[in-house]
Amino acid sequence: MPISDMLHRRDCLRIRSKCRYCVGGEETYDWRSCLVEALPDGEGVIHRMTKPRRVKFVNLTLDTLPEDKVHVEVELEWRGESYYGRTEEVLLQEDIEFTCAAKAACGALNTLMADRQTTFEYLKCEPITAVGQELAVVAVAIHVDGDNQYTVGVSRVRDDPPHAAVRAVLNAANRQLSILLT
Repeated sequence: MPISDMLHRRDCLRIRSKCRYCVGGEETYDWRSCLVEALPDGEGVIHRMTKPRRVKFVNLTLDTLPEDKVHVEVELEWRGESYYGRTEEVLLQEDIEFTCAAKAACGALNTLMADRQTTFEYLKCEPITAVGQELAVVAVAIHVDGDNQYTVGVSRVRDDPPHAAVRAVLNAANRQLSILLT
């Protein structure tokens, strides 16, 4: 018996009932995204398939170009499809890689939302030290059908500031994306 079926049966046994999957044997069942719920009358359980609720950070490419420029490309994924954002800036200011990564992440989100009336605008990205940790803090404006919302995302920097900037953008954006993409 596959481990997924064993885990599934364990959930059904825990509730002391069989779900529609155990009874009907649905072919499309994915045990990792299924929530087992007891029916109100106690006569069994149902499975509710959940959808991915977060845009995933896949890759960041950072290149230093001639003429003191930096080029950043960010790849994000939503439901198996990749979306890219790119930006290029002159190396004039400190923490330019932070800024470029955050702008490229917003560009990738705009690519994802191209068929909807939603845009993400990069406002500011700064590294700060708080609670004994170096953090990336990003401010993003989300424009939905003429309505503007401002949100902030935070991520620990660890050893890679550009990756932290992208994670902070997603921290800010995923709260709204889970609503906008469902």
